[in-house]
Amino acid sequence: MDLSDSLEDLLDKHLLHLIWLRRRIKLSWAAAEELLWQSEAALDDPENFFLGKRRCYLMQTRLRGNYLLLQLCGWNCVIYHKQFENKKYEALKPTSAEFWSFLGAYVAAAEGALEEPFPCGMGLRVPVPQGSTVIVDNNGLCNFDALPVQEMCKMIITLLDRLPPTDDFGP
Repeated sequence: MDLSDSLEDLLDKHLLHLIWLRRRIKLSWAAAEELLWQSEAALDDPENFFLGKRRCYLMQTRLRGNYLLLQLCGWNCVIYHKQFENKKYEALKPTSAEFWSFLGAYVAAAEGALEEPFPCGMGLRVPVPQGSTVIVDNNGLCNFDALPVQEMCKMIITLLDRLPPTDDFGP
């Protein structure tokens, strides 16, 4: 088997399934890849698996942004705010140091003891904290980087508190 055979095999088995899932169920690339991976792990047809887990994939409109941010947290190190190379979801595994640091970050922010590094330089737009004097855009959002440290801590707590409980993720 030469390189072209293995590449062709990969394209036939993986890419065509992803394209089919995207067109058939109207999913994003990331969602189609996740669905394909989960259905293969469950030894089930992706479409049947999707219908069985529909509630997990068809989120309520008002929560979609939160779920997207939560998903992207797993693709990026919550400590250094850089994307993992070939290690998606590594930061959300209970055995990872980033997972425990993330849990500690909430408590530290709540107690006002959270220290650097903050997720600065990422272009995050957040709701304006009460009593803040930062510049607000037309959508009522402000630049996270422009907030003082205490307001950054409050905003981290506010945004994490807005995430729904994990019981709401599944059936």
